[in-house]
Amino acid sequence: MRTSLLILILTFGLVIHFSFKHQIKTNAANQNSSITVSNIKDPSFSQLALPSNEPSLATKKSDNQTPVNKTELDVDVDTPTSPEENYQNLLSDMVSRTKTKRANKKTLAPTSVPVATQFIPYQKTNTVTASPMATAAENSLAPLFEKTSEESQFFKVDNTKHTLIQCKKGTLLSIPDNCFIDETGRIVKTPVTIEVKEILDLSDMLLSNLTTMSPYGMLTTDEMICVKALADGKIVRLQKHKGIYIEMPTSKRTADAWICEGRTQHSQAKDGQFIWAASVKQQASLITLPLNLLKFKDFDLGDKILNQLTNPKYEGTLIATREFEERLQYIQANKHIHENRIAPILAYFFRNLHRNLYEVDEMLHRYFASLLEVTPYQDGNRVAEIKAMSEQFKIYAAEKLGKAQHLKPYGVNLNQANAFQQLRNQGLSSKKANQFIQAHQFRQTLINDRLNESLISNPVAKLAARNTFTTYQTGWSSVAISPKLNRPRRKLYTQLSANEKAALNPNVFIAFKNLKTIIPASLDENGQYYFKGLPLGEEALLVALGFKNNQPFTDVVSFTVGESTTQDLSMRATTYDMLQYQLSVLDL
Repeated sequence: MRTSLLILILTFGLVIHFSFKHQIKTNAANQNSSITVSNIKDPSFSQLALPSNEPSLATKKSDNQTPVNKTELDVDVDTPTSPEENYQNLLSDMVSRTKTKRANKKTLAPTSVPVATQFIPYQKTNTVTASPMATAAENSLAPLFEKTSEESQFFKVDNTKHTLIQCKKGTLLSIPDNCFIDETGRIVKTPVTIEVKEILDLSDMLLSNLTTMSPYGMLTTDEMICVKALADGKIVRLQKHKGIYIEMPTSKRTADAWICEGRTQHSQAKDGQFIWAASVKQQASLITLPLNLLKFKDFDLGDKILNQLTNPKYEGTLIATREFEERLQYIQANKHIHENRIAPILAYFFRNLHRNLYEVDEMLHRYFASLLEVTPYQDGNRVAEIKAMSEQFKIYAAEKLGKAQHLKPYGVNLNQANAFQQLRNQGLSSKKANQFIQAHQFRQTLINDRLNESLISNPVAKLAARNTFTTYQTGWSSVAISPKLNRPRRKLYTQLSANEKAALNPNVFIAFKNLKTIIPASLDENGQYYFKGLPLGEEALLVALGFKNNQPFTDVVSFTVGESTTQDLSMRATTYDMLQYQLSVLDL
């Protein structure tokens, strides 16, 4: 009996000992992986202003807080409950011993394929009561730009689900599940309000006080977009490695464009206007759809061609893409020009499934040009139309669209809940693995949309290229390139009366329509507005904007760079409608 009692006591003691030891290890690991972030003061939506060179809200710290160095972690994680006080002294020693080891160990983001996707089309609503985001730093013309800037669009989403948002001007935002986190690093479980501004025209950029300057000079800019998020009255941000995939309609896709992030830079522009910094390049991979959901049957192709296109062997290839669908629609719509040569034209696609789409586009550009060397085209019949088709495929080729994304990358079934972990086990980074998961989610949403016949991007509508990219932070993004201008540069001063400058404190810009560029004026030591580095011989619009007593003032002058070193401005009162009309010439 005594022996049994002694064994029972020893066993009970060992259980307590190992339980206590396990608790110490668990709490030590949790303390080392936590992220401490300061509280955000007065987090109104008006504070979702432009990105600046200041640290982001998520990285600022209060005076009495010292966050763990975030570079030690691979992803943002939930902040656990603090260890109990009676463990503090013992844990501090253990943390110091394990910190170096953990710095070299990556923590994986728990990611799963959601069971549902929400699709939110744009619809005008007055139910969301959020203040519009600022479009530039506060300045004397803020009331003017509040009236003229592009209006915000609001969408309420469930953060636990993948979401596809369709904006007013056709922009698609694919937002992954569980991507937004709060100031403590926890995944947001409450509804998130997404605010979006999409700016596709040069006049809208100017009227929103947005310019196209980088630290290295002017940029050619196709379009801009700003995405902000709010939950429970507080700003939320994107979880590390989880980005928002964006497709923006454009008249001409800029293949070598960079996606730039907007930042204020007071030293280079009046009143903190934007400076754009390059972030990532455009994405070129193609997203495939099931062949039976593509609208081939609507193009009057004939049974033989239709059966060939829907052959299961073409599933997951460039034949099964929206981009091929658009090209096929164009080819078939012009069959009267190429004498219904549909079979030899499509053969270029069938024989080159392993190539990038732009390589096939280049082949067809040359093919249509070669038709002008044969009867009946060489004698003048339809010469202009054939040249136009050749040029259209040259435009397609310039988009530099690549290959179709694999439906099962590295053999991983993306429908499985542990697809993310399987991709990581193949050696992919968390960022790359999340990109595959998100592309799969976006594909599923497009499939559901076509099954419901709502057609987010109607293939029978007018053809439109798309700029495609992923942003990994909220705020402003633009699609831009640095223009190649091999010509002399000139400086230009503007003359405004002292009364106008004192009363209106105007903003002055130069807009180059052909270059899709807006340059803000700088101020010299005498308070005179000037521009430098202007390309000689380029036609431009000089625009001065002022505001007084709830009344806009402006002067708009057309000129050619180099004709004069000084341009006089005389500002007059105008209306908002007239101001927009005067600047609409930039979009024609």
